[in-house]
Amino acid sequence: MRRSSLALRRSALFVAICALTVLVAAPRALAQVGPGPAATALGSGRIPVKVVGGKLVAKCDLATDVRRIPANLFVDLDKPCALELHNGAAGRQALQVETTNPPRTVRIIFPDGELSNEGREHGDEDFLNDFTKYHSHEIGEDAVVGTIGAQLFARYHVTLDLAAGFIEFAPPRAPGSAAARAVSPGPDDFDVPLSIDGDLVWVPARVPGDGSGVLALTTSRHDSLVDAWLAEDLGAPAGDLEFLRVGPLDAATVVAPRPEPSTLAHPDGPIGTLGIGFLLDFRVEIDRVNRFARFTRTNRSPFPEADRAFFEARTFDDAEVTELFVEQHPDARLVGEAARLLVDQRIEEFADEPELRRAIELFVNTFVEDLRCTAALDLLKALRAEGSTSGATFAGEAGLPFARADRYPESGPQIRSRLGQMLFDAGDVDGAWRHLLSAAFSQPDDGRINLYLGKVYEARGWYERAQSRFVQAVIVPESGPLAMEGLERVSQHLGETGGMSVDTIDRLIAGKVYNFGAATTYRPEPGLETDRRVLVEYFAGAHVDYRAALGGALAFEGLTSHFDPEYVVPLTYHVPLPKLSPLCTAIAEQTAGSRGMTGNVAFAIAGTQFARATGRHRDAEALFENARGMVVSELEQFTDYEIEVECVYTGGRLTGSVVATGPADPDLDLVVVLAERGVLFPGESQVVVHRHVARANLTDGVGGIPWNPEVDELEHAFDVALADLVDENRTWLERQVAAGEQAVPSVGVAMDPRQLVVVAYVVDRATRVVEQAASTRVEVVEEEL
Repeated sequence: MRRSSLALRRSALFVAICALTVLVAAPRALAQVGPGPAATALGSGRIPVKVVGGKLVAKCDLATDVRRIPANLFVDLDKPCALELHNGAAGRQALQVETTNPPRTVRIIFPDGELSNEGREHGDEDFLNDFTKYHSHEIGEDAVVGTIGAQLFARYHVTLDLAAGFIEFAPPRAPGSAAARAVSPGPDDFDVPLSIDGDLVWVPARVPGDGSGVLALTTSRHDSLVDAWLAEDLGAPAGDLEFLRVGPLDAATVVAPRPEPSTLAHPDGPIGTLGIGFLLDFRVEIDRVNRFARFTRTNRSPFPEADRAFFEARTFDDAEVTELFVEQHPDARLVGEAARLLVDQRIEEFADEPELRRAIELFVNTFVEDLRCTAALDLLKALRAEGSTSGATFAGEAGLPFARADRYPESGPQIRSRLGQMLFDAGDVDGAWRHLLSAAFSQPDDGRINLYLGKVYEARGWYERAQSRFVQAVIVPESGPLAMEGLERVSQHLGETGGMSVDTIDRLIAGKVYNFGAATTYRPEPGLETDRRVLVEYFAGAHVDYRAALGGALAFEGLTSHFDPEYVVPLTYHVPLPKLSPLCTAIAEQTAGSRGMTGNVAFAIAGTQFARATGRHRDAEALFENARGMVVSELEQFTDYEIEVECVYTGGRLTGSVVATGPADPDLDLVVVLAERGVLFPGESQVVVHRHVARANLTDGVGGIPWNPEVDELEHAFDVALADLVDENRTWLERQVAAGEQAVPSVGVAMDPRQLVVVAYVVDRATRVVEQAASTRVEVVEEEL
């Protein structure tokens, strides 16, 4: 064979992608540890390893100078990295690797020795999530969180003894110190020269036809590989080479080489790799300095006939041949891979339903019983993503009988959720309802389940039920946008009252969204009882980023729970921050302008004290305490004014009066505002129900009614149709959109009479001091028939 031919044909090596999963199954407490040795300090020791799912896994502790966590790592002698870690293990909640510059040194601690590395590379999270999920029993309670790779091993003298369950590492030997020893050339104990390329270790090998090249020593996968093009050229497309010699050993008698397209390169021509399956039979000492590898036979595993049979079956690329292999080798190491190939082949040939069902059932049954539902769920998701709806349906149905026995209880409900979604999309509303309702019993807070149940109820005309499901779906980020569209649709059918009351919605979402309640209730000190009620105005926006909005919204809730209505009158003005929402109104725009609050999220206390209202949810308590102190200082001020408010809703009209008494003052105005205690509108702020929202001005003047300087009493009566106020808001919003604002949904525009309150306050026109405030809930009177 020509050397150039081998050099051009790269052998197949599927580098195992490594990653982290969130630490699963009874995570241990993170412990404080002291600083470790420098990354350059080389010691010696042993790495305990075991083969799990075709990967080499080592149990260890990972530590920096701030944290220590238990973990598992892949040991990939051929992966081009030093240390890969998932973000969850390296991040601020764990090792904090990158919170310093340069990054912290990570210690990899084993029972008999440790390795270390400065910093880390990023691992593949999805691969590790799946690996940990499927092999949780074999690896124990700690997740696989990354990989020790070739660049770290390149620093050491390494000895592989996988049959004994360990890898030894030691400082590199001195040149010439152990360059060779007298050994009798034989298949059980021999030395071969090695070369290093790209931190990988290569040994010379020969194939039929006087071909020569090199094989890489790898631990990233079980199989030993041979370049598929080379195998084809040698008339061995199944990898069944006449021989594959490494020194005096014919490796083709130890393993069945797997033919794969090559991705490796080496100047001497890569033939393939020697994987875990080969290394389990040998102790291999790797001396990088003196450039030799010593092989000692320690085990004689039976030849993997089933591996060879599968590689032969693959050459036919025929579903019948693949299925025959699966049936004849139910316990083979590669039976799961073969069954998955069979599923793909049946789909590609547009097989009849019974054949496709059988292929899927064969695949699911290759897993242990307590993983069959999980495997079926993953297959369902994969086939659905590939566009095979029927295959995805059959996968779900194959997994459901094993749902109760599965080690992951959520797998069954998730299958039912996806089956319900597919059936709904196919027009089978009744079938979808049965699966979705069953899923909802087990996972009542799942956004997608609630979203599709909302769609089912909407299709049946059960709009209040649809609304309740959409509300529960809208608080989950991944289902929120579509649930918002659902709320928009059903709102068209629910009329002005909006169907379910906000009080009912509050109960539905209790415990599922952030909330903040004050631990105490305000009581004035004896002798400091006040006759003043403080107006607390909150200027907000429904689309403010939640990282800035939640703190203020929660603090506002805290203020309304801490201060009884006899002390505080709350009022929220929604302004277009950063864009228009259905809760924005003309009176909010006007008030924000008069207070200098345009473009700000803040609290205004009694008109003149202003407090910050932006922050994350964890900032709520600090924001609350700051505003609370301002309210208390205002409550210590007495007032000469009193306000009485009455309002009745009946026959679609609001009828009421406001009477303010006190010293006549031409600088004072009486402002009367219609507000809602709770308004449903899930915006980008992640606030679902907005509190005490100003909805309309109940006086004719923009700034209120001026006080007549000749009398000590100011009275204002109103009688207005609620529908007219809603239309005014809708018209104002339309004008804003016409002026360039983004269009808004109708959800949140209508007003619920059950939630209405009338707020009145007396304010100094010049100083903006609010002298007194009052509010009353609107009394809803049903008309007699």
